Order: sequence, then C-alpha cells, then structure tokens
Amino acid sequence: MKIKKFFAIIMLLILILISNNVNATTTNVLEVIKEASTTKNLENEQGYISKTIVSSNPEKGEATIELKLANTKDKTQITDATEIFIVLDDSPSMEFVTDSGKTRKELIVNSAINLVGAIYDNSTNVKVGVITFDGTTRSEYDAIIERQLTDSKERVISTLNGKLGSSWSLGGTNIDAGLKKAQKNFSADVKNKIIILLTDGIPNSTTIGKGSSDDVTTDDAKEVQDITKQAIIDVKQSGIYTIAMLTGMDETDVDKNGESVWGGRYGSLEDNLKAAERVFGVPGNSVPDKYYLASGVNVNEIITKDIFSDVSSQISNPINNVKIVDYFPQDVIDNFTFEYEGKASNGKISEKIDEKDNTITWDIGTLNDQKEATVKYKLKLKDMNNAELLEKTISTNEKVVLTYEDNNKKQYTVTLEDSPQIKLTTKKQSGDVPNVNTNTSGDTPSGNIAGNNISGGNNNESNTVNDNTVAPGAIPQTGESIAIISILAIISAIGIVAMVNYRRNKDI
Repeated sequence: MKIKKFFAIIMLLILILISNNVNATTTNVLEVIKEASTTKNLENEQGYISKTIVSSNPEKGEATIELKLANTKDKTQITDATEIFIVLDDSPSMEFVTDSGKTRKELIVNSAINLVGAIYDNSTNVKVGVITFDGTTRSEYDAIIERQLTDSKERVISTLNGKLGSSWSLGGTNIDAGLKKAQKNFSADVKNKIIILLTDGIPNSTTIGKGSSDDVTTDDAKEVQDITKQAIIDVKQSGIYTIAMLTGMDETDVDKNGESVWGGRYGSLEDNLKAAERVFGVPGNSVPDKYYLASGVNVNEIITKDIFSDVSSQISNPINNVKIVDYFPQDVIDNFTFEYEGKASNGKISEKIDEKDNTITWDIGTLNDQKEATVKYKLKLKDMNNAELLEKTISTNEKVVLTYEDNNKKQYTVTLEDSPQIKLTTKKQSGDVPNVNTNTSGDTPSGNIAGNNISGGNNNESNTVNDNTVAPGAIPQTGESIAIISILAIISAIGIVAMVNYRRNKDI
C-alpha cells in the first residue's frame, strides 16, 4: 500500500510538471517600451515636431515610425480676400537678350506664370490681375489692364502667355503709370492688396507728362526717378503691400542687334545702378516693402521662390526652407533593416540611410499654415535571437534636427532629442496561443498619441503599444523539451527508488 501511495504521489507531481512546462512557453518578441517622443514645439507657437510608433508586429520584430511636422499657425487673412496685381514692364528693352540666350521678357513672363500657378495652388480666396506699361508720357493710361482681377488661374496664365507672342510697344518705362493703374483698380472693400512690379529698366516717363532721355544722369531723368519713388511710397501708404524686382543690370545683356546695351544711349552700368538705388533703395533697405535686384540667371529663382514667399507671408503663415535631418543610433544601423512605407507627404527625402553619418535628410521646402508633413518608415530586426540585444532598450532615433525660416527670413533650429523606444525581450506565454489581431496597416493604434492632434498632442513619455499580435504559425515550444527531460529524469529516479524498495521488501 505504501508503494502504491508513493507512486500515486509521484504521478501527480509528473502531471503538474507537464502541465506547467507545456503551458508556459517562451519566445522572443520586439516590445514597444515608449510609443511616442515628446512633442517639441516650434518657436512663436508656429507648430510642432514629433515621432510616434504607429504600428508594430512583436513576433516579426517590426516597428513602423511616423515623423510628423505640423504648422499649426492660423491664417492672418483666413476670411478676407486677397487681390494681387502683377504690374509688368512692356517697354522695348524687354526684348534685349540675356546671357542665358533668352530675352528679358521670356525670363520674366515665364517666371511670372510659375508664380501665378503657385499662388493659386497654395492659397484660397485670392484673385490676380495683370497690368502692363510702356512709356509714351501721355497719362496713366499708358498702362493697360491686360486681365482684370479674377479667381481663374487659367485666365491669368493665358494672358501672360499672350504677352510672350506680342510685339514690343513703343516708348519707354512708365512705372508710375503701372502703379497708379493698379492702385485704382483694387476692390474698395478688400483689405489684403499686393502689387508685384516686374521691370527691366530705370523709369524715364511719368503720368504727369514728365519724361526724360535714356541718359539717367540728367536733371530731367532724376526728376522722373524721384516722381516714381514717391509713387511707390504713396502706394505703400495706401495700405498696398508692394514687391519690386528690377533686372537688366547685367554687363552681358545685348540689344536686338546683338550689341552691348551699355556705353551708348543707355549710359554706363554704374550710372544705371545709381539711378536704381535712387528709385528703389537697396535690397534690405528698400523703398518698396520688398525689393530684388536680379541678374538674368536668377530671375526665375527670385520670382518663384523669394517673391512667392513674400506673397505667401501676406496670405498665410508658412514656414520656409524647411529641412529635417533624422539621426539613427548604431544599434539600429547594425541590427535592423530600414524601408519607407509609402512616400513622404511633402518635398524630397533620402532614398536610404546615409552610411557616413547614419542620417536621412528630408527637404520639405515651404509648409503652409494648418498643414502637416509626414513620412513613415519600418524598422525590422534582422535576428530575433540576438543575445546581445536581449533586454536592451533601444532608441529608434538618436535625434532629429529641424531647420526653417519664418516670413522675415529669420532662421531657426529645433532639436528633438527624445525618441520612441523598443526592446527585444523574452515573453512567457501561458496556455494556448491567443488569437489577437496584428496591426500592420500603418494606422495609428487606438488612444491618444503625442503629436497626432493638430493642437500639439499629449506630452506623454510613458505610452506603450498593447501587444495585440497573432503568431504567424506555431510558436516554438521551448518548454516542451525541458518538460520531457524533466519527466525522463523523474521516471528514472522513480525506477531506482522502486527497485530499491522492491529488493528490500523481497529480502524481508
């Protein structure tokens, strides 16, 4: 009886051991330790930058990270309409050829077409019109409304394209007429008014019939220059934001006969530059609100980038020349694969991690108010059984450096040093493997994630992603091997004990 009781107890212990070992198995998984970085705010409450693990697959060792930059600034004129007149020089000198091989007219008009497209594409509640001027000194009607203010991008672009095929006008450069024509044709009830003056020469006529020769140094010429300067001041004081670009001050420009522009009827380049300063001032200390002195080679860049930025600043609150450099730690470089999920929402981004400094670079350009820029990429662990990484907390990023400019071209640098964190860990699973869903779609998990709300999100550094993962197949049952070895050892021990007891009882 004692032997039977002994065997019963041993068998019960074996069953308990088998149950515990078979139902308690372990496997390595990639655990999310911290789901999101802190939300780093930009200067002047302009917006924020953040990083978030938006999905993960622990069994496969995958984590998808979203880098987000948001411009949360409100529009300054969100309810008010904006009206813009492009005031375009149509004097004969616009046909002079630059060192690019194109005429001044071709460079300016084609750049203006690109500018108009960008304005309409990036703004709402805006109207644009086109005015041209020459210089016959009769009156302000030397300026012509080529296109009345309209909300149709196609009509404005069609008007500008028509100027490319037109013959040159007669007369000189009556900037005064162009400015006054625009000033009188804005809507009375519109607060946000902009004039963009694009010219290639020094004014030599006015709306009051005062004119001069092409020699910019005479007393008559200086009087015309002063009248034009006052016209610019009057426009500004009436509440119209004024942008001016002067080109044509290049030594390499030639007239229609291929002869140098300078040294003849137009005087020297030096005299013309002094006359330009008399009318417009100098860039950075100008008579208009903004003034650009452009060479033939940079006309397009000034019109499509600088002037577009100036216009945008009057309509909205963009952040400009936006660039993000994302730095990765060596643990990520050595042990994970990297791939994008889709494309970056804005701008251009590195195709892969730069091995020289472990970075990706994202050139966003301009990010308008109430807009976001996002990019997602996936990190996948190469070896789920890497003993060196086991239980080691890894930051998905070393740091993120953001640089940008505001509307006044002031430069800012913002560094996000906080990062989501992951860890390769051993996970014990009790009972059968549960049926749970794996989020591999890239969608944000439920719950509040720092930085995902346009207001700035929560600064919660301790968020974690719940492990809702389905194993792709049968999980290796490492506990079973241990159980079998243990059972064999116990059975052997039982056999030895049973044999000893049997011999004792037999001798008795």
